[in-house]
Amino acid sequence: MSDPTVRILRDAQGVAEAAADRVIEAATAAVAARGVFHLCTTGGSTPAALYRALREPSRTTRMPWAQTQIWFGDDRFVPRADPLSNVSPLDAQLLSASADGAPSPLSPSAVHPWPTTAADAPIAVSAYLAELRDAGVPHTQRGFPIFDLVLIGIGGDGHCLSVF
Repeated sequence: MSDPTVRILRDAQGVAEAAADRVIEAATAAVAARGVFHLCTTGGSTPAALYRALREPSRTTRMPWAQTQIWFGDDRFVPRADPLSNVSPLDAQLLSASADGAPSPLSPSAVHPWPTTAADAPIAVSAYLAELRDAGVPHTQRGFPIFDLVLIGIGGDGHCLSVF
């Protein structure tokens, strides 16, 4: 394992752009190795700037959108259209037409939100794990999914992935 690299960037936009470039690098490598990129994204407002940076023309043409599958590391047990849903920023930034009218480069079928229409949360978790397996996401021997890249946001109160 190599030593971590610390980068200091000028502002939040610089962080979003650097993160988008890292996502593209990870996606390109995963597609070259296995033909698919499994991205596990985070919730809240953290990824919205990243999604916007990925939609910039200079990046969107380099991102292997057709081979990208997007999963959620956390979400609330609310309908997708609910303002508290963690899918909303992705819908607004990646699945909508861009400001200049360009269509989304990502197929809606490549986005895998938590099945919040299930009867209860334990059923939703079981359904999501089955969907992960059906999609060919590799798993550890203990049954945990292995993604190519996992994004972790940090909330204003310091929480990560809704774990305090």
